[in-house]
Amino acid sequence: MKKSRIAFLAFGGLVTVNALAATVASSFHTGVFLNWCLGLALLSCGIWHRIWTEVVPKAVRCICYGGGALALLFVCFLIVYGQIDTVTYDEDAIIVLGAGVRGEQLSRTLQNRLDAAIDYAEKNPDAVIIVSGGQGSGEAIPEALAMERYLLSRGIPAARIRKEALSTSTRENFRFSQAVLNDMQGSGRVAFVTSDFHVFRATFLARDAGLEQVTHLHGRTPWFLHLPNGLREAAAVVAQCFFS
Repeated sequence: MKKSRIAFLAFGGLVTVNALAATVASSFHTGVFLNWCLGLALLSCGIWHRIWTEVVPKAVRCICYGGGALALLFVCFLIVYGQIDTVTYDEDAIIVLGAGVRGEQLSRTLQNRLDAAIDYAEKNPDAVIIVSGGQGSGEAIPEALAMERYLLSRGIPAARIRKEALSTSTRENFRFSQAVLNDMQGSGRVAFVTSDFHVFRATFLARDAGLEQVTHLHGRTPWFLHLPNGLREAAAVVAQCFFS
């Protein structure tokens, strides 16, 4: 068996198992779908290796290899970039960007963002925490309410929390949170917390909303969610560049 075929089968199997783990552990979204597509495509190249190497034109194969390599490199960049925190712990407020809620229960992604915010709040006791997120499909309550409940259960005083419960996208998270900030005094220095893979795009959206000096902090992402979430985020960055 050719080494390239073994590589396709091995790598494809790992990527497919990762897609299965992501499907079980999180909601099915575009990134999970792309993860499945990548894994099954690699497995197909291994199973029908002779057709792939002898029938498919070399130019097509080179385009696929190049495109796949660029996509994976960009995913790695997004994750590494997002893990370099820039907060100074003297900001006046920190915005926690919402993520999925199942019924009234926090998703793992959202809980990790809130845990990062709690750690920040302990180091900067004067900062106000703005929880930002509306109510989406499959959610029994707004994300902001679920986030507030979690913070209260972890000992964060209610006086430190502000809710923004109308947003349905990252762009709206910042735009509506900006309105909350405008009602506060001494809120010139602002940070936000989101997942590592999301920091890059969120930084640009924050600046578009008028938060020019914004800093950021990341919430931890389980290793098996890096690929699907990174693929979805990479697709979102490309879409934003060409269609916004």
